[in-house]
Amino acid sequence: MRKLKVHVVQVLPRKIIAAAISGSIYAILFALVKSNIYESNGHSPWQYVEMIVVTTIVYMLFSFPVIFLYGSLSSIISDLLSSVLSKNGSVKLEFLLSLLFHLIFGLLLLWTSLPTAIIYFIIDRYLRKRKILYKWNETYKILLIPIGLFLLYVMILVVGDFTVNWKDYMVF
Repeated sequence: MRKLKVHVVQVLPRKIIAAAISGSIYAILFALVKSNIYESNGHSPWQYVEMIVVTTIVYMLFSFPVIFLYGSLSSIISDLLSSVLSKNGSVKLEFLLSLLFHLIFGLLLLWTSLPTAIIYFIIDRYLRKRKILYKWNETYKILLIPIGLFLLYVMILVVGDFTVNWKDYMVF
């Protein structure tokens, strides 16, 4: 049990980093897919950008807690199960089992959560391949990515709204 606890404590910063990066990437991709330019029905370019930005912000607000908690926990469980089931130490078998478990856990909301699980798996495997023991201060710095992305998108909304509706803000 102690060995399991040490393992979880060692991989938790990497899992949180993977969650922050994959959540940010998927929020942008989700917004681009959901805000189809061909279905914009004559909207202006600013309205299309605004639609993407608002979709990204809303998705980040609702999905990040799930990605951080459920995604990180299910990834730890997937890695532990795959390492236990590949007893002979086969790296390929462990990789495939881990991918399979990530996909199974990612089927929670079907097509909405499955791409997130795939992106999370790819980023986590990349970070794992680097064989760096991530420290908590690095993890806190990486958490600035989704926070910074959120603030950037809010600024885009504010500046964009002001440039389009600047006459409404003028007091005469």
